[in-house]
Amino acid sequence: MAFAGSWPLAAWLLAFVQGLLPVVLAPVRVSPGCVPSPPQPRYKSWHDTACGSTPILARTLTSVSRPAPIPGPNSDAGGLAVFCDFDGTFSQRDVGATLAGEYLSRARADLQKRFADGELSAWEYAVELFDGFDFGPEPLEAFLAGIELDVGARGLLSWCEERGIAFRILSDGFDYNLERLQAIHGVRFAYAANHLVFDSGRWRISPGGLNPECDCGTGTCKRAMIEAYRRDHPGAFCVHIGDGAVSDLCGARVADRVFAKGSLEESLRTQGVACEHFDDLSGVRRALEGAFPGDPPAGGPGRRASGDFRS
Repeated sequence: MAFAGSWPLAAWLLAFVQGLLPVVLAPVRVSPGCVPSPPQPRYKSWHDTACGSTPILARTLTSVSRPAPIPGPNSDAGGLAVFCDFDGTFSQRDVGATLAGEYLSRARADLQKRFADGELSAWEYAVELFDGFDFGPEPLEAFLAGIELDVGARGLLSWCEERGIAFRILSDGFDYNLERLQAIHGVRFAYAANHLVFDSGRWRISPGGLNPECDCGTGTCKRAMIEAYRRDHPGAFCVHIGDGAVSDLCGARVADRVFAKGSLEESLRTQGVACEHFDDLSGVRRALEGAFPGDPPAGGPGRRASGDFRS
């Protein structure tokens, strides 16, 4: 069907298209030195810094390719923080003590006497016993494969992760062993520990956090770790879990709530320090669930959560 006056309209449309073509067909101008990025693989952040663009996929895909950060003492997730010993607490056996008992029994017996007599500090004892130990990565790996975690270790770790609660292993053992045990058992946690490297198959050890102001004498002072956390997180409520009077006692003394067994429990009760007995970490998790069903509490030195504290 023809419309009246269609010719002027057709002429106008032709002129419009002719004027538009140079714009449509004009070459794309790119800033010097900024070449458009090719398509990026999935699960990687696309960040074209030369063009000053924002990370287009950073928020949506990076989280798929990387595990969530493990809450630790620098986490800003809330007021509750859980500090847990490793040897004999998070694990069923004490790694260092078992290793020394099997391979260094003669030297260990002499050093234990010197330690009991006050001749050696806990860290000096460790240096005398383990520095230069001829026990390379391969036999150590086989030994560590036989170290089982406490039956409630995974549950406590998961409970803290799900709530965003800071969780950290405080160990007077060695970082190498903790890294390997995490890989063996498929768990991840933040930790503080002494350092172990190998030199021609022999152990070379160094302290993770000596504290001359504490009488613990350990290579990694747990009191210092908890106090440092409190300085960074005023009002934090700190829970300490442990089993040994040598390395755990100083940390337990400054915690808000203490779960103890073994020689740690005996020492705390003798000194009149409030603590709760636990058999395994499942009991600790249940106690924390019952005491802190809602938001993590605020706390501080000398303050303890309500609950069953047997002295």
